[in-house]
Amino acid sequence: MKKEIKGIINTSRPLYWCVHFLFFVFGVLASGNFTSLTDIHFIFPLLLLTLPYSYFIYAVNDYYDDDSDHANSRKGGVFGVIHSKSERVKLLRRSYLSFLLCGIGFSFFGIKALIVYLILSADLFWYSAPPVRFKAIPILDFIAGGSLYGGLMYLLGYVTFQGNISQLIHQLPINLIFILVITAVYHLVLATFDISADRVQGITTSANVLGERVTLFSCIFILMGSLPFFHTKVNFFIDILVRASVCVFLFQPKIRTNRIVQKIVGEYSLYLSFILTLLILLISPSALN
Repeated sequence: MKKEIKGIINTSRPLYWCVHFLFFVFGVLASGNFTSLTDIHFIFPLLLLTLPYSYFIYAVNDYYDDDSDHANSRKGGVFGVIHSKSERVKLLRRSYLSFLLCGIGFSFFGIKALIVYLILSADLFWYSAPPVRFKAIPILDFIAGGSLYGGLMYLLGYVTFQGNISQLIHQLPINLIFILVITAVYHLVLATFDISADRVQGITTSANVLGERVTLFSCIFILMGSLPFFHTKVNFFIDILVRASVCVFLFQPKIRTNRIVQKIVGEYSLYLSFILTLLILLISPSALN
């Protein structure tokens, strides 16, 4: 029983739960209705976005990417479980139950929250699942698995806190533009680490088609092109410059293929972002808006 519970938790990638926190919180702050960290309207959705919702996302991903995961040296443990055949059989059934549980939970926050939840879930499900499988369609892979993922999670926080949709459409918040940019780039960079493993399963990601160097150049172009949006936000401006610098270093094959570097860029950098965001949220929430 303990082994099974551990398998369920590891499948949900607990060390990635902080990503949902980041996206959701940015949306909550943009709504203009955030009042307290202890508000049940804030805590309950975040709890839903940890184990139950992450299990839905990653169980589907693990089920359809089993061959690729077994060939990927980055996979294993809490960073991405490699399942046995007996474990794999249970993944989809449990993921659907997790999806239903979270859907019921978000329905209590109104029809807008439920609709955004369903669109977000459809995006993440079809990112991995055939016959759509966005992750195997160049350009759509980093849009669906990057910008839409982050943007819709942001929107979920926004509508959960009764943000004005018309206002959001007419004037995109700076922090939403920031989320859309960094999620696209993050997805592309990680895809350069997984090129060999993805080729095993015939997954034609953008990185597979463009190659490592062109993909990294594209990331730098996206990042530097977005800088004018952040000239009034020093923290976002510096963050973008740091990410562009990392992409420059990754042009070197020895650096890009180093396992420690891949862990720092792919996982540990997320925890630093989480800690910084949490500190700013406690000290000066307006800096994230």
